Amino acid sequence: MVYCSPEHRFGSDALLLARFCEPKRTQKAADLCSGCGIVALEWHDRGHRGPCMGLELQPEGSALLSAAVQEQDIGHIEPVCADLRAFRQGEGSFDVCACNPPYFTDGPQSQNAAHALARHENTCALEDVCACGFRLLKDGGRLALCHRPERLAEVLDVLRELSEVATLAVVTNGFQKVQIRRLAESGVLNFMEDVFVSEKMDSEKPNRRIFDAALRALGVENREHVLVVGDGLSSDIQGGVNAGLDTCWYNPSHAENPGKVVPTYEIADLKELYPLVMEQEELANVGLKNRRHQC
Repeated sequence: MVYCSPEHRFGSDALLLARFCEPKRTQKAADLCSGCGIVALEWHDRGHRGPCMGLELQPEGSALLSAAVQEQDIGHIEPVCADLRAFRQGEGSFDVCACNPPYFTDGPQSQNAAHALARHENTCALEDVCACGFRLLKDGGRLALCHRPERLAEVLDVLRELSEVATLAVVTNGFQKVQIRRLAESGVLNFMEDVFVSEKMDSEKPNRRIFDAALRALGVENREHVLVVGDGLSSDIQGGVNAGLDTCWYNPSHAENPGKVVPTYEIADLKELYPLVMEQEELANVGLKNRRHQC
């Protein structure tokens, strides 16, 4: 049972998101920008019984989830009315965070204040959602977003440019079939020379062994020409440090670094990788077909 209102409704995208990132039965999960709570309630209907938080800025939306939870006597879902930009309760303890955030940065807005907040990044930008997920998730946790494909296009465009001048590879923790499928479905796999998954490599980040094995497989001898790029300080960046490699922390939300792991570089936009990876001539030819480097 889901309670809705003219201002707080849901569409098929919310249901697709819920099923895409469905948590395991006992995992701790959060539905960010939860609205009427459809994602959390869909998880419940599909068997999730672990702690679950529905975080919503607008009191009317949070009240709808509270009513549904009380009506059905669902004890493991906790509606929380708060601003995710400042929310820090339960930091580092969640296994899964999902969000169907506002999509639009500009353009005409609804005269209805609730509709405008739900559709435009007035009080919650994509960077805010990522920062909240970064705070809440434990190492190895998953953040799933439902967003317009233009953002993915930006990522693929950067990968296309970099693949013209460098050898790209993925080093990731997880299950082989799952990770390969995700990379293929997103289009990222098209730009990768190889993918190294912890399940198959019998080692996981931040252990240096998975990086050493990947470099051997790629035929890389000079480690000074290697840059580890990642958004996880404790896995990606620490792993690169452990392997004696230069590292670049991708931090689009400008999250604070606790200071335990210090990356060689820090960027907020993937295009900032260009001057780190490319030579001057290649920088001048961004957008054109460039000669690939050899490892």
